[in-house]
Amino acid sequence: MAVQSIAGDDARALTPANAASGELPWTKAEMCKMVVGDEQVRGESAQSDPEAWKLLYGQYSWLCEIKHPTVHQSIYDAGSTAFTQSSYAVMTLPDVREDNLGTKKLICLIVLTATKGALEAFARGGGVHRETDATKPFQRRMDQVNRVIEEQLRDTSSLQVPFGIRDTSWGRKHLRKKIEVVAVRMRRVAPDAQTR
Repeated sequence: MAVQSIAGDDARALTPANAASGELPWTKAEMCKMVVGDEQVRGESAQSDPEAWKLLYGQYSWLCEIKHPTVHQSIYDAGSTAFTQSSYAVMTLPDVREDNLGTKKLICLIVLTATKGALEAFARGGGVHRETDATKPFQRRMDQVNRVIEEQLRDTSSLQVPFGIRDTSWGRKHLRKKIEVVAVRMRRVAPDAQTR
């Protein structure tokens, strides 16, 4: 999100560069607003809603819940350590339960989409987004990534997660529509991938 916020915008890029701490001066919500606002200005976002940034923030919040477990995530994770109804083991192994594959796939799709967005932001900043013979290989690679994302989004049955951002207090407060956050966020990449 930081890369997408500053790449190609010299004024924004200078802000953290000139800060004594070197840290980003914006909150996560502010960066979400910048990224979505820039997409809207470029005509890359189908949403003109001034609150569309909340979908990106919802994605970020969901990923944070996975990385820094909340009680909800911890209770769910505890199920992967159970042997029987009355015993458990604590060990550092990945959760290999079948119902957790959707979470892993969703994380991969979010990371792939964010990485693609960062690459495109750098490309725009360097003038690579312009259609020339020299930029065609880059565009072909981005098109290939789009096809992978589209294919994965069409298989909505494999994107089932045990809990989502709608299950959090933030989600209930800020997400007014009943949607799958990732599907809406990626609609510009895969317009045929509709939430079912």
